[in-house]
Amino acid sequence: MMHKIRIGVVFTLVLIGASPALSATPAHRAVQYGEQALAFSSGFIREDIQSDGVVAKTSYNRQVVGRGDTVYLQMNHPEDVSLGSLYTVYRRSRKVFHPANGHYLGNLFSIIGVVRVTRIDNELATGKVDHGYMWIAPGDMVTPFSLPSMEDTAISGTSSPDTTGMVVEIQTPRTLVAQSNIVYLDLGRADGLRTGDRFDVLRSRRGFPTEPIGEVKILAVEDMTATALIVRAIMPVAIGDQVAPKELTREAAVHVAHSIQAHQASVSSSTKARESLTKSLQSEIATGDVSVEQVGDKVTISINDLVNQLEYEPGEAQIKPAGIKILKEISEYLKHDTDNEILVEGHTDNQPIGPTLVKHYPTNQELSEDRASLIVRYFVGAGIDPAALTAIGYADTRPVSDNAREEGRKRNRRIEIVLTPKQAVQEEQKSTELLTEEPAPLEAPVPIDPLHVNVPTPPATAVQEIGISSPAQSMRPN
Repeated sequence: MMHKIRIGVVFTLVLIGASPALSATPAHRAVQYGEQALAFSSGFIREDIQSDGVVAKTSYNRQVVGRGDTVYLQMNHPEDVSLGSLYTVYRRSRKVFHPANGHYLGNLFSIIGVVRVTRIDNELATGKVDHGYMWIAPGDMVTPFSLPSMEDTAISGTSSPDTTGMVVEIQTPRTLVAQSNIVYLDLGRADGLRTGDRFDVLRSRRGFPTEPIGEVKILAVEDMTATALIVRAIMPVAIGDQVAPKELTREAAVHVAHSIQAHQASVSSSTKARESLTKSLQSEIATGDVSVEQVGDKVTISINDLVNQLEYEPGEAQIKPAGIKILKEISEYLKHDTDNEILVEGHTDNQPIGPTLVKHYPTNQELSEDRASLIVRYFVGAGIDPAALTAIGYADTRPVSDNAREEGRKRNRRIEIVLTPKQAVQEEQKSTELLTEEPAPLEAPVPIDPLHVNVPTPPATAVQEIGISSPAQSMRPN
């Protein structure tokens, strides 16, 4: 009995003594064990990652390199590398397309490990693998190490998002995907997701009721996607399975089962709308002036060049003939499209308003709202139902590119026309009613004015297809 106790004590000392050398910093300990380490190592779907270098070679040309081994890094900016610098090693695994509509969601990035720089020789840095989650190989890319953000962590007592989604990818291609495996969802930060949120996994089969088959927990959140851990499964989870918020009332849970079929129908309808718009706008798409994209049941028409086709006279705004040509083609389609709600969004870059416009538009907010309102007024004048139109201004709060360069600012100065099936809007409103069954708060919240204008009244000279006033004062491209 005494002999067994001594062996146990010696073994414990060996484990404790080995750990400090392998986790020299608090950052290392944070991604070594626990849920934060799981969230860090589970990867994510993103369009791209800025690479700072690549793994050029492994020590002794080993085929499999892991924790404690040496790798050699070819750095893009060796002057920025210092001894002790930490780099995340990652790999672009494959492109991800939405299983329902074929829309491109981004690349699946796998996190391979964490490397600490131990030596620098010109453009080559020697690194030691402090954490290895998968085998590291030449060609894997590196980027500066940073801990997973805690900003998206769910707060106890806050409500979960009321949006249903879908499993769009799995971490490792396999037949049996069940408890403790990683999956990726088509819901993200834009849908109100936070790490820690829980969703039921639902299996929908034609001719049979929708059934719950498992549960997932959100580990990490991107803008449009999320990484999730399967915490419970009574049968294998597959790409295409639906997910619904865990905290649903019984009536709402029944409604979700019906809304899944409705969502699939609206996605199919939106796909037809995207294909039709792409065909009618193919010349503008080819020149880069217009893009048509589909995410789920929403179709977005981005008109990047239209802001350069707007002119401002004192007290009024008009559209140049070149801009009218694009809007006329879009309005011809929208006049016959009675199935969609039409949201017109105005966006700007982050630059201050120029001196010629600041009297009329003190900030980018007013400018973005007026841009959207102008397009709505044109559509009303073209014969589109005003009840289906809404204008909203986002200023510079939703950039699609970096504002540090003029090329990026030009992309951010845009008009977006978002088409959402009316059936989907009605389903969402019904879901919201079912999900808000909590008692009203004791104190009424302070009302906040909505940031949009619903079908502004068209001025007498707002909608013109010809005859622009001259000389016009060109709008500064914000």
